[in-house]
Amino acid sequence: PGPGRIGVVSFTVAGLHPHEVAHTLSEQEIMVRSGHHCCMPLMDHLGLPEGTVRASLHVYSSEGDVDRLVEAVQGVAGGD
Repeated sequence: PGPGRIGVVSFTVAGLHPHEVAHTLSEQEIMVRSGHHCCMPLMDHLGLPEGTVRASLHVYSSEGDVDRLVEAVQGVAGGD
């Protein structure tokens, strides 16, 4: 990624455990990681004791993949 771009985004969905979010997304064939991502001190510092959901993008990820992720997360969050 060039300047102003990032290939990883971590997030939470209010009221849902990160593992629940990851499982729901995987049922839609959207693969993400959930948990502390080997940085428990950071999660504690940020007040995220259950961790986050992390989506990673790379050169093989398309704009359509990103659109599907955003749409699916909105659905999980109840923002259909």
